[in-house]
Amino acid sequence: MPSNGPNHADSKRPSAAAGIDTALTEDGGAHFSTGQETRSHAFPWTKIVIPLDGTRLELRNAAVAGSTARALVIAANWPHELRASGPAMALFVAAHRFRAHANLGSGVRQTDPAEHQALARIAADMSPHDTLRAVEAACEVIPHDTTLRSLDPRVREAMVYLADGPHWRADKLAIHVGLSKSRLSRLFHAQVGMTLRSYALFRRLLQARVRRDDFSSIAALAQATGFADQAHLARTARRFLGKPISYGGRIVQA
Repeated sequence: MPSNGPNHADSKRPSAAAGIDTALTEDGGAHFSTGQETRSHAFPWTKIVIPLDGTRLELRNAAVAGSTARALVIAANWPHELRASGPAMALFVAAHRFRAHANLGSGVRQTDPAEHQALARIAADMSPHDTLRAVEAACEVIPHDTTLRSLDPRVREAMVYLADGPHWRADKLAIHVGLSKSRLSRLFHAQVGMTLRSYALFRRLLQARVRRDDFSSIAALAQATGFADQAHLARTARRFLGKPISYGGRIVQA
């Protein structure tokens, strides 16, 4: 990833930052920060990280390290650390909705100047309750696999089942959707990009992020969202987010 000087559109502070830093949809979302640093983590969805107002992004993993003022597209499940020197917007989208060409090669791709300008305008104009539109617009900017088929309805039903409750068993889920356990596991991983267990854990983490401010303690939040204990929730947040569950401002379900 080469180092570049500033190359950004004139942008205002995104309206998503008006007391809200994260907006989540069923298959994606957005996160605004005024400067951040994450530990090594592997987010399960593709991320499009857009630096604003001259911010530089520093990204590192076992094979890649570099700094840029352009937007980055980071593959799902790709371990990395990320630091933003100033304001930045991260848009993320589920694997069954969007896959960049060639799985992004090394796992990350720096956008070209035209792509970056378009993404900066999208980030500047978005509101937290229009997150899905912004994510879809950003996906149109990035070259991607246009041959993705619609989700198998049995996979979609499994996703709903796993998102609705913290307690589940693979054999009962397979019966519920009308597949064998092995067939469901293979089909789910192929279309969603995650195992059933990892997806269920990730959905519980997203639920914990949305409900965080409803509880007086992280321990109570962990119990309410299906984690074994506070330590289990903390480990899961580090694994997927590279940050503690307590970071950031308000979160909305968009």
